[in-house]
Amino acid sequence: MSSTASGSIAETLTFSKKRTGQQVRIQRKQKDVITPARTAQRNLYSEALSEWRSFSFSVKSAYELEAYPKKITGFNLFVKKYLLNLFSFKGLTWSDLGQKFSQTYIYSLSYLGNGICLAGTGLNGKILRSTDYGLTWSDLGQKFSETYILSLSYLGNGICLAGTGPNGKILRSTDYGLTWSDLGQKFSQAQIRSLSYLGNGICLAGTGLNGKILRSTD
Repeated sequence: MSSTASGSIAETLTFSKKRTGQQVRIQRKQKDVITPARTAQRNLYSEALSEWRSFSFSVKSAYELEAYPKKITGFNLFVKKYLLNLFSFKGLTWSDLGQKFSQTYIYSLSYLGNGICLAGTGLNGKILRSTDYGLTWSDLGQKFSETYILSLSYLGNGICLAGTGPNGKILRSTDYGLTWSDLGQKFSQAQIRSLSYLGNGICLAGTGLNGKILRSTD
């Protein structure tokens, strides 16, 4: 054996230099077993990473500031909190945030990331907005004289859709729900009761009272 050998042979013998002298170790191959538990854990990490990437610079900076005394990164602190919250609560316990702006119904809810949430109401067709994960809300007012905001969907990049009644309109926002434009009634339907974003610019809408499915690709 060379006095300066380093590296591995056939991923079995590993040569290295230690303080006590040259060393050779038998490296046992580790089995890369993909189990359901391991896959679930990887999926959770991917979800946390996606959430972190959606954060603004100011939100990330706040995490970095909080993490600094703990000698970890802001990202690691976020992941720790994300997983702790996921496994500790998962919708098991609830608190009553009270009636919002004298509305009778909250028909729809949507999360936009960065703590921003939207709520669609009736019987006044209002859209409510929160920037602190639903703790407090602001009233954005009635939208285009509609009675109900029956559905909400987030498409990414600040773009949101809202489905209304009784005139079956689709509303669109490009600034995380702050302002809205009226895309008009769709195919003489009275209600846009559901909305779903499929990715790649494809959206689906479910209607009433004729039970149609509408599709958009732009």
